[in-house]
Amino acid sequence: MPTSGLVITLNPDAPEAHRTSAAIHDHPSFTCADSPSPIRLPAVLETPHRRADRIAWDWLNALPGVLQVDVVFIHFDQADRPAADAIVAPQAASETDPKTDSKTAPSLHAPAGA
Repeated sequence: MPTSGLVITLNPDAPEAHRTSAAIHDHPSFTCADSPSPIRLPAVLETPHRRADRIAWDWLNALPGVLQVDVVFIHFDQADRPAADAIVAPQAASETDPKTDSKTAPSLHAPAGA
């Protein structure tokens, strides 16, 4: 379950700022804290999986009157984290494996030539 701590800044000059704030408060994935500032909205976004998280982020960024979203923290449950095997290093340089005479990408964990 992705969880994001956010501070959402609304445009104070936008006529829809109040409606935008109400829409964020009413969205089931957002929990909003009281704020003394009508344009700075502290919020937590909790979604069941990464796809729902992306949809909520896209929705938030498309709202009229949202100037910026500051990310305070992001937490992914273990099930939401990408597997280490799925992370691929850039293949800027490759080396020839003398045993197989085939090209291999440099290791992520050892310095080149080690």
